[in-house]
Amino acid sequence: HPRRSLRRRLPLLQDRKAAIAVPVVGPAAPFRVYESLLDAWQRHDAAAIAAHFAPEGRFRAPGHAASFQGAAIAAHAQALFDALRGFHLEVTQVDAVGDCVVDQWVASGCWSAAFRSGPLAGLAPTGRAFALQGIGVIEVEG
Repeated sequence: HPRRSLRRRLPLLQDRKAAIAVPVVGPAAPFRVYESLLDAWQRHDAAAIAAHFAPEGRFRAPGHAASFQGAAIAAHAQALFDALRGFHLEVTQVDAVGDCVVDQWVASGCWSAAFRSGPLAGLAPTGRAFALQGIGVIEVEG
């Protein structure tokens, strides 16, 4: 099957933007790739999230200056799950048009452990509810 790349743009804290480029192998209709990746996030399956990326794929997370690659993608996702007890990703709106999937989401949980990196690293967890709204645009190129 031809190799396709998946690019997702996510808003960062303070309305800054980040982009991630994710090469995907196999039949990767945009919405199927999106559903599979969303399912991995909702299951808290860091390894499955990272498996959506080819070895050269990069993930740039909201609030982080550097991108993650390889095993660091899974480590970042796991750190997020560890810091936000009850992490949940709710998609409030989604649409697929051509090679793009656009979604609006809310990531939430209880801030129960320190973040290892990013803008909240080094701050003491509050034990309070935490939520971040975002919009994602996923483009699958073949």
